[in-house]
Amino acid sequence: MKVKICDYIFWVFLLLFPLDILNFYLEVLNYPNLATGFISYILSLLLVYAFLRDLMIPKDMQFWRYLALFIIFVLSILTSIIISRIGDFNDYYKCFVWFLYFVIGYYLSTILKTNKFKLYLICTNIIFCISIVVFYLSVDIKEYPMNYLRIAESFVLISFLAHSITNKKKYNLLLFVLNIIALFFINSRSALIGYFIFFFLFVYIRYGKVYFFKLISLSSVFGVLVVFKMKSIIEAYNDRILRLFFNKEGDTSLLARDHLLDQGIVRIKENWFSGDFKGQLAYGEAGSYIHNILSYWSQFGLIVFMLVCLLILAGIVVIIQRKRNLPYENFVMTYGFYTMLVLLVSKSYMYNNIYLTFGLILALIKDRNEENDISHSQ
Repeated sequence: MKVKICDYIFWVFLLLFPLDILNFYLEVLNYPNLATGFISYILSLLLVYAFLRDLMIPKDMQFWRYLALFIIFVLSILTSIIISRIGDFNDYYKCFVWFLYFVIGYYLSTILKTNKFKLYLICTNIIFCISIVVFYLSVDIKEYPMNYLRIAESFVLISFLAHSITNKKKYNLLLFVLNIIALFFINSRSALIGYFIFFFLFVYIRYGKVYFFKLISLSSVFGVLVVFKMKSIIEAYNDRILRLFFNKEGDTSLLARDHLLDQGIVRIKENWFSGDFKGQLAYGEAGSYIHNILSYWSQFGLIVFMLVCLLILAGIVVIIQRKRNLPYENFVMTYGFYTMLVLLVSKSYMYNNIYLTFGLILALIKDRNEENDISHSQ
């Protein structure tokens, strides 16, 4: 029986991302959560099978070089964990999850190329915008534990997918306003600022520089007015955003990250080649690692750090070779640059979504090569 990749990737995406937000609501409200992660990983195994089968089809050298670079990168992480002798099941399982995210990214283009999923993505974006705002207005989140970073990253992914398949300017602008409001309530500063920046990149590549400068001018004026006229209201719901710009000295989150960075750099100097996997446990908790791309160096050593930098740089080269204004290419550029930026400045080696981007880039290489082969044969 032939594997229907578009159907598998649809269900895996549904389980890992939109339902991830619903799962969070259930956890916070003390209801039994859904086994979305487990089910999605089982379905992902089918994608791995399809991916391995797809490798049997001849590809060009650029495809194989990027794939080889990624495999060497993951194997280097595994080697570092083994050498450290303190790795446990969760550490090895995390490497498996990263590979699954890579494969999911590789097949994610099938959603954008299949019309039956497009309406679903747009409706999902709108529904979750509304549900997030309603949820955060109706529940005192200070009384509940929450993984707002997980929610924000899933939401940003859905948002950029919806933007890429929405043609009309007014609808994309409406989605932008709704998404900014939702991300404000989610409370993730890196997701909010990153989404804001790369939405305007999307506008520039999709609609041209004239509309881009008009929109960014209006947004700047409107944003300044909102901040100063409604500052007290904004602070009542989310003062973390304003602290980043108006009160850095009182921003405990930023100060804590600066402290972790200082500690991590000391560990890099002491273990510059091999790294110090889980070395943060000597002075803090499991999450007391550097919150930027240097975490790869501090955890796994120089080689892994150089490999992830090479993957990002090679990916940038592939992305900027964009020649056509296609939904998939627009999505890879905006979302790919978003994940790269947040990894550089605010995420750690635990950031799953960068592996989606690596898979997206490999698929983009394959698609362009197939298009070139078709054009040469005509």
